[in-house]
Formats: sequence, C-alpha cells, structure tokens
Amino acid sequence: MLIKNMAKEKNINIQEQADLKTDSSVKPMTDSVTISKNTSKKDLTVLFYMAGDNNLSNCIYDNFNQIEKVGSTDKMNLVAQMDLGVYRNSKGLNSYESFTTDPFNCKRYLIKKDNDTKSINSELLQDLGKTNMAHPKILSDFITYGIKKYPAEKYILIISDHGYAYSGICDDKTYDTWLKIDELKFALEDAKKKTGKKLDILGFDACYMANTETLYDMKNEADYIIASSETENGKGWNYEKMLKDLNDNIKTDTDQVKISSLIVDSNKNNSAIKTLSVLDAKKTELLYSSLDELALSILNSPNEIKNIKKMILNVRRYGNYEDLGEICKFIVSVNVKR
Repeated sequence: MLIKNMAKEKNINIQEQADLKTDSSVKPMTDSVTISKNTSKKDLTVLFYMAGDNNLSNCIYDNFNQIEKVGSTDKMNLVAQMDLGVYRNSKGLNSYESFTTDPFNCKRYLIKKDNDTKSINSELLQDLGKTNMAHPKILSDFITYGIKKYPAEKYILIISDHGYAYSGICDDKTYDTWLKIDELKFALEDAKKKTGKKLDILGFDACYMANTETLYDMKNEADYIIASSETENGKGWNYEKMLKDLNDNIKTDTDQVKISSLIVDSNKNNSAIKTLSVLDAKKTELLYSSLDELALSILNSPNEIKNIKKMILNVRRYGNYEDLGEICKFIVSVNVKR
C-alpha cells in the first residue's frame, strides 16, 4: 500500500465513531456561553489542552503553574482546559486544597500571572465536571470556545499528554481511551468549521508526534506543527521561557515561522526534549509524492527489498519507529556507489 493512501483507506466515519464514545463523557459548553463581541483582539491566543487523567497528572499540574509565572498579557491570551483525573490521589491532596471545590473535575481557565507554584490561582471560567479529554467533540468544543471568546491575530493549540505517534494522543484513564489521530483531525476540522479559523500552529507536548503519518493528517488543520520524534520526559516543554520569549518578541505582524522558531528555541537547553522541531504543513504533499515515488521504485526492484529490510534494522529508531530520513539517505548512498 502506498503511504499516501493509508489514511484514505480506513473507511471510518469519524462522526459516527465519535458518537459511539461514552455519551456521559461529553458535555459541550460553548453553545451555552455568552461570548462578548466587544472583546479586543490580541496578537496571540494560546490554547492549552492539558490531558492529565493518567500518571502525568502531577507533571501537567506543574506545567500549569509554570504557565502562570507569565500569565495572560496585553499581547497574549492564555487559555487552558485541564483534567487531572484520579491519579493525583496516589500522592495525596494536601498541596491541592486550593484547586476549588472538586480537584478531580476538568476545568477551563484564563491563565493569570501568579508566582505561587503550589496552587492554581488563575480565573476559573468553567467547571466541566468529569470529562473525557480523549473525545474529539470535547477538544473541538474547547478550541471553538477559546477562539470565539478570546480573538487574536494568530492561534496556537498545544496538546499536552502521552503521545504515541499515529496510534494517538491523550490517554484518559477514567474513560480508558485515547484520542486517535483520525479523531484529532475530526476535532480540528469541526472547530475550523465552527469558527472559520485555521490554527496557525499546532504543538504536541508529547512523545513521538513528529512523524509523517500524523503530519499528513494534520496538513490542512494547521500551518505549522511543532513536535518531537523522540520521547519527552514528564516535565515537558519549558513554558515559562517560551511564553516570556513570545511576549517579548511578538507583534501583530509577526509571522508563523518566527513564532514557531521562538517556541523551539526556548527548549534548546531543555533536557526533557532532544528532538523538538517545526514542520511546515505546506510541504507535506511534496513529501508524500516523493515517498510514493520511492515506494514504487522499491516495489519495482524486488532484489533490493532484502537489502533495505536489513538496513532498516540498523537505522536510528524512536521507540518502535524508524528514522525515515536515515532510510532515504541509505538508499541514495547505495545508488550513488553504483
């Protein structure tokens, strides 16, 4: 099967698939919220989708507090939806008593500057109760809410949680499910239809999300994608430095490449991440047409397939995933020698 056609041959109706997920986990809130049309437009709105209903809950909580060190400014809206689930209970609740009435509920916040790293003090916008963060309609609803309520020149969505390449992202233990990549695509498309806005930048603060299959499905949902090929350890991105750099450098006309570069550069000395990169979604079709040509060439050269299989065993790997660039370099080097 040619790589380009993998997503097209699934024969999955994502709308039906979304509806099959537990109905009690879906409580869309955007339609019931009065959204002011007089809200002034800022340079940037950053939407943080923080799915911590798993063993990353304490890391997600710490990330939120790191974001609070900068908080929303006259240039940036920082809006978060955070779910911590039941996993924090294993470490006790004493340090989280100020988290509001129910520390396990999923909540939306307008993040405000705060130097208290032990509790959440940002403005609570909505308490969503127990929520399945791995449901595409929940993600779509959050994006729609954030874009409509906090207008800006440019929009960034950052998804924080476990990731496993094309297998999915957002591990929700309460509902025992992951957000699959085709469901992620559905969520982003749905939000785009409802808002008329396409994401400028889509960021994955998660392992293994810089891969060609995910990039192909996201190519029409954001102009630039920031992700890591390798694992990230629990502490994730350096949000404090990233947001300070953005606030110090962005203007109304700051382009997407500059913003993306600021995000990646802010993590250069981050020991948690070794392979964070910016992917230009506009170049995806060229990448896939080239991969199709390569695949056809390999299929038409059966004598070389055995050599390629041996070579793949020795290329750099990210988890269970081979480095496509190294595979291509090997094939080119063999052809040049001949």
